[in-house]
Amino acid sequence: YYTGTLESKSKDLATYHWKAPNILEFESTKMLDVREGITASVIFPKNIFTPYQPTFWEKYGAYSFLLIPVLILLGCFWLWSKYGNDPEVDRSVIAEYEAPEKLSPIEMGMLMKSGAFNNKLITAEIVYLATRGLLTIKETHEKILFFDSKDYELTRIENPEAEQSLSAAQKQILDSVFSGDRTKKLSSLKNSFYKHLPEIKKSAKKILQDKGLVVFAGLHLANAFWVVAIIMVVISFISVGASLIAFASFFLSAITLIIFSFIMPKRTQAGAELDWKIDGFKLFMETVDKDRAAFYEKENIFEKFLPYAIVFGITKEWVKRMKEIYGEEAFAS
Repeated sequence: YYTGTLESKSKDLATYHWKAPNILEFESTKMLDVREGITASVIFPKNIFTPYQPTFWEKYGAYSFLLIPVLILLGCFWLWSKYGNDPEVDRSVIAEYEAPEKLSPIEMGMLMKSGAFNNKLITAEIVYLATRGLLTIKETHEKILFFDSKDYELTRIENPEAEQSLSAAQKQILDSVFSGDRTKKLSSLKNSFYKHLPEIKKSAKKILQDKGLVVFAGLHLANAFWVVAIIMVVISFISVGASLIAFASFFLSAITLIIFSFIMPKRTQAGAELDWKIDGFKLFMETVDKDRAAFYEKENIFEKFLPYAIVFGITKEWVKRMKEIYGEEAFAS
């Protein structure tokens, strides 16, 4: 027998005696310290012991963690098929020459993402409000030492008739930008405007919901998936020391939840039809030609559709096409 730490040959920490003809007893001589132990090496005649047979759970129980990502995948797929699978519109995209159903930029952008919000929609709406004659946007320059600082000055214009046609979300954006002042520097909004975003998002979502365009159960589930995914990631890193299988299982589950969170938001049949028309409107803006633009020239096509170019993420392309159509000099004026 051996006592002490690993590889020690010492016998100082224990004694032994035969308590009975078939009982060999070891006793420690003092309290064992951390990492100290007693090891007995005993030889027996063959066939005295029946080898222990581990149960199925003892042999394969560690692999049961692999059931977690499988169950998560099946659960996510079932929820997606019920709440996240968009209706299909199996028709070729046809060019649309106006914003479908007169959707505002924020409504269009959120419908494209099945109800999800993006901050660039606020930018698009501010430009949209300018095209409606509710505010002006003026570029300003201020020289500080050797640096030229560029900013934008927004000025509110009283236009009760135009304001009456605004949606609740658009009114909130307009009021939040100016908040009692007729003129605001864009830079001054950085530390205050974000406070109004939750209410603006809520109003915009309600518009889509009231119009029956989006199923928000899918969006709520997507948010829940993110919360559970974060918990899974935390658990996976906690378990990495104990079991690599557990770590991999929880981590794969988190990845599955994140992937499904992106495809969970769902449009209704009416929303899918309208999204198909939005694709047609985007197609027109991406492929506008000189003849078609001339047809719209009196309607100020550039300014009118600029907010939607922001929504589609094709602002530079839109500016470039307008310059090609009207020429640099005409465009500049």
